[in-house]
Amino acid sequence: MVHMLEKYYPGDDPWKKFVEIHKNDEEVPQKLVSNLNGHVDLAFVIFTKMGDQSLVWINTQLPALDGITPKNCLHQFSLIKRLKTMLMRMP
Repeated sequence: MVHMLEKYYPGDDPWKKFVEIHKNDEEVPQKLVSNLNGHVDLAFVIFTKMGDQSLVWINTQLPALDGITPKNCLHQFSLIKRLKTMLMRMP
């Protein structure tokens, strides 16, 4: 079943506010940022949510992303929106 979460992306302003909430004093690993093609915003959120498992998580096929990995979402603008939407919906 295809969910197409990107249809529910709330917009860039809510995403920027969400990222600000997830920034903290911890340093985001540079390896994570480079594996996310320089998307520092995604790195902040993913590292806050996944911690030391971030690099494993970004390479894991996820049902919420319709079976693709978070890292593979970086290849299309609509899939980046899908990833951001999923992250914003996570507890």
